[in-house]
Amino acid sequence: MPCTVVAKIRLNGIKIFASCLLLLASAPIQAWNGTDHHAMGHIPLEAVAQDWELKTPCPIRPINSLLEKLGQLEPSLGDLWHLSDFIKINPAVAWEQLFPEELGRTSITPLEILQLHSTDPDDGRDQNLLIRDARGNPHFAFADQLWFGSLLGGNSQAFRHLEKPPFSWSNRQATFGFPFRAVGEATSRAEIYYQLARLAFELGEDYWGWRFLAGSFHYLQDLHNPYHSGQITPKLLRKGWKAYWSWGRKGHKELFATFAHIVSNSHRFMETYLEKNPNYAPLKGTDTVDLPSIHELALLSRDSSNKLFPALTEAVGEITDERLEGPHLFNSEREPYDDPMPYVFHGPNFDKAQAIIQGIVQDRFAATGRVLRTEVKLILQDRSIKEDPKLILQTIETLVSLHPAIEP
Repeated sequence: MPCTVVAKIRLNGIKIFASCLLLLASAPIQAWNGTDHHAMGHIPLEAVAQDWELKTPCPIRPINSLLEKLGQLEPSLGDLWHLSDFIKINPAVAWEQLFPEELGRTSITPLEILQLHSTDPDDGRDQNLLIRDARGNPHFAFADQLWFGSLLGGNSQAFRHLEKPPFSWSNRQATFGFPFRAVGEATSRAEIYYQLARLAFELGEDYWGWRFLAGSFHYLQDLHNPYHSGQITPKLLRKGWKAYWSWGRKGHKELFATFAHIVSNSHRFMETYLEKNPNYAPLKGTDTVDLPSIHELALLSRDSSNKLFPALTEAVGEITDERLEGPHLFNSEREPYDDPMPYVFHGPNFDKAQAIIQGIVQDRFAATGRVLRTEVKLILQDRSIKEDPKLILQTIETLVSLHPAIEP
């Protein structure tokens, strides 16, 4: 085969691969907005807070209090830079950032911490994680970043806040996507922060124990959004093909970029549409899940949401007009935001589709409540058992190594 033909084949392959990245890059950086995360941090626990002593204040401690004890345990972890490097986050994060409700106070309840700090992982710690080559050019630092596209800015944290399960023939519509393996780090991040909470509690740093548990809450909350546990369905793929031949190729938009555009519009519309009338009642309750570990809780959160992904995207398609399948990219990221209401289509299947959307969201909120209550129950059980902090550090190191950094 002539070299020019081989070169063209390789180049086209690279273009297709690069375009595939946009399928996951299309996802908004947050599964729920800040108000949703805060609500999920405390509403599920209100009914059990008194019995579980979540309303008993603990002293607000500076991060240096934890670092001093970590340094005695492992000298290489005695400062913020090395602790950040240990768990592979951006070292520029403001670890001690407080909310207005905390300013001037010397103590705070665990319930308040879980409410306020469930948004901590959106503070930039998972953004701009890159390495540079000998010429100073930036590159992805972790393998899964390749499938999410963004190297810098808010969208660069997506690989830590989403996770698609591996492809399964028995659940092929929901698990369809690129690559066929599991992609994303949300489940392992939930586990890492749970183990950091255990470590802090074992070192007598209760405030940071609850702060880290709030971080774990965040990733579990993200995983309960079906759009954050799926990528593209065969039906969305067909819509993408139609859009490409209708307007994508005419506007010089590549095929997979058109697919990403269609998925993004569905995702962004759904979240802004739900913000109009939020219903947090399903978060309430006292029931828990009969699972023994945070690992199983995280996988349950991902897989149960993923199974609902096709039904949710199809229902969203039924209540939206054809403009969301056109070249306009629905804006929910920066002001002025698009109002979802003009895009609502009251067709013959509207009521049925609306009921499906509300049913799925209520199911996901109820599941979130159960999972978060279970996580608190697990941490309280673990706190009652004495554990060697060095063994917990080894567990964290093992979890981090599941997604190793790429060597420069």
